Amino acid sequence: MNQYNSLLESRAEKLFFYSPYSFVRETNAKRQTQNFVIKPILDFQNEAQNQLFEIKIDGQLHIFLMQFLAWDSTFFKIPTYKLLPILFAHSDFQLLSKATQTFMSSLQNRVSRLFPDSQSIYVFADIPTEDISVIQALTHGGFRQVETRLNYFKTDLQKIDYQRFNIRKALPKDIPNLERVAQFMRNEYDRFHADSVFSEEMADRFLAKYVSESVKGFADMVLVPNEPNVPSDGFLTAKYFREDWEKLGVNASRMPLFAVAPTCRGWGQKLVSEMTYHLREVGADYTFIGTQSANRRVCRLLENLQYRLGSMSHILSYDFSSFRT
Repeated sequence: MNQYNSLLESRAEKLFFYSPYSFVRETNAKRQTQNFVIKPILDFQNEAQNQLFEIKIDGQLHIFLMQFLAWDSTFFKIPTYKLLPILFAHSDFQLLSKATQTFMSSLQNRVSRLFPDSQSIYVFADIPTEDISVIQALTHGGFRQVETRLNYFKTDLQKIDYQRFNIRKALPKDIPNLERVAQFMRNEYDRFHADSVFSEEMADRFLAKYVSESVKGFADMVLVPNEPNVPSDGFLTAKYFREDWEKLGVNASRMPLFAVAPTCRGWGQKLVSEMTYHLREVGADYTFIGTQSANRRVCRLLENLQYRLGSMSHILSYDFSSFRT
């Protein structure tokens, strides 16, 4: 991939916003871009079943990289790929649009050879709002938008002074109940429920599986209420991401998923505030959490806790079965 260094340099300004930590201002953009965007791109070919497309339009090279997601493919029983940042060295939207359409045609031909027995293939992309020309080119090429994601963050953790509540770590015995909560408290705006390629039942099962695996160790912490007469009908997961702390220069930890049933009314904010305390205790300087732009209730909850909007991205997807219709 070293031959694409000029393309990476040309896209450096936009590539920065693909960093999951772009809201962190204590480290410079170049360091973030190198460690969390460029390095994964340069390491791309080390993974089996990844796909690379070189599309040249009017002498301009465009690189499309598709990362194979083995776990997702097994769970959904659909070959699943994530489209990484597109590489090119120009500002001509018409060229980019033509390249995208050529990529889609090339994808059709290659997928037909790779997966002759599959009825579908699923490709999604997480594009920061700042990369607007790529969003437009992909949607023009047939990708559909399924989620607008907001990422909120909190810093100055040593200064927080939230009211305290009784919580505990979720235990294996909690898993059946937490699976029911994850499925019952359906969020129609998350990308799995919003994307028509997934049935409602499949999306529900995914979230149930996610929380069960989180309790088993996929997450670093899962918190539930621990007060008298309050059932464990709400949960919040966290991943510390300690492996990124040195590369980032700041200790940032994320809260990936939470759900609260009506029997735990008001516990959404309580769990976030308590997890904020917990992440401070394990050494985090930053905490961050994502939601959807349409999920105003969660936005208000986070703003009540003085979380700030840090970044916004758009989840786009393409279902290969549309090629076969």
